[in-house]
Amino acid sequence: MKKLQCFTLFFIISLSATLNIEAHEQSGSLGDVASSTDIYAVICEEGSTKVYFDFYGSLPKGSPTDLIISAQILGGQNTLTITDPNSSDTLPSRGEEIQSDGLILLVNKNKAGKANFVLNYHCQNALGDHTGTEISQIQNQ
Repeated sequence: MKKLQCFTLFFIISLSATLNIEAHEQSGSLGDVASSTDIYAVICEEGSTKVYFDFYGSLPKGSPTDLIISAQILGGQNTLTITDPNSSDTLPSRGEEIQSDGLILLVNKNKAGKANFVLNYHCQNALGDHTGTEISQIQNQ
């Protein structure tokens, strides 16, 4: 039994190393004011060519149930907007890749009410391998 457990653990570690699995998360919250916006800079290691991004929102008790959280992604010559269509569930927004070696993320909402979110992101090279990724918060509202 112990050999099987050791083999299983070794297999999982080897698979993780082979697939180079390395995702990043950043949680945040938006204040009650409708114009609340959080801004982040994602910085990628040299050799990165794209950034993958998705997020999901959650609404604290007392927030309007029709409050919608969105993210604007500005990277290189590209700009995308992603919306979590149901900020009261735990499902993420659609995932997007943007061709860039770094980006600026703006997270905001459509109306007054508090909101929470989790950003999932990682930088990749042209082969799709994950590369070094850092995030820095520029604005917290």
